[in-house]
Formats: sequence, C-alpha cells, structure tokens
Amino acid sequence: YHINADIAYGFIQYFLYHRDYAFLMEAGAEVIFETARIWLEIGHWYKESYHIDNVTGPDEYSAVVNNNFYTNAMAKYHLYWAHKLYNELSRYDEAAFQGLCQKLMLTQDEIKWMKRASDAMYLPYDEELGIHAQDDSFLHKAVWDFAA
Repeated sequence: YHINADIAYGFIQYFLYHRDYAFLMEAGAEVIFETARIWLEIGHWYKESYHIDNVTGPDEYSAVVNNNFYTNAMAKYHLYWAHKLYNELSRYDEAAFQGLCQKLMLTQDEIKWMKRASDAMYLPYDEELGIHAQDDSFLHKAVWDFAA
C-alpha cells in the first residue's frame, strides 16, 4: 500500500516546486484523491488514533505487520495533502473542481475523514528507548545470534 503514498508524494512535491495547478486539475488531484481513499478503506480507529494493520513496509522483509512507521507516516502526509488540496483547488477553479468531485464522487465529508485520520495517525514510538519503532512488533522480536 505504501506505493500509493509514494506516488502521491511525488505529485505533491512536483506541485510544491512548480505550483502547477493545471497539472493537478488535469490529472494529479485525481490520483491523489483516489489513492488517499485506500487509507480510509484499510485503516481503522483504535483508542482515538488511526491504525493501519496488515501491511508490508518498503523494506519488503517485514511482511504483514501492523502500523509500519513508514507506511503510516506516508499515509498521514498523503491524507493531509488530500484535504489541503481539496480546499486549495476549490478556490483555484471552483467550476472545474466541482466537475472533478462529481466525476470522482468525492464529498466534503470524505475529505473531513481524511483530515481526521491524518491528524490521529498512529506512529509507533517507544517511550523507554526514545525511538520510533519500525512497526508494532519490531522491538519485540528475538535478537539474532550472529555469533552462532
């Protein structure tokens, strides 16, 4: 799933550098909004924070873990920007933006949920060690016996 956020990240960085609203209106926003939807489909709320379970992070070795830090951090960024761009694009060209929203069946309520999920995204952190863990189980794995 993290690849969705990787692509959206690239589009967002392009926009931030060039301020190319036409690119967003023609193609970029559609990709960002449609791929942001996946986080609302696969994530869930637990104890007032938003969690993403059963994913493989970018290292591809820790398959099927809960709350992979990279995946959750990228999802947080992705959802934040989906919300931000929704608001910016509605002011940029309201008529064209309404057409895009109709095409995607994208609603303001859905965008609000994206912002809520972004704001509440769980990023694994170990208070005792003072570090972010790679995922929920990373710091509980057996230490490898390299000498043997």
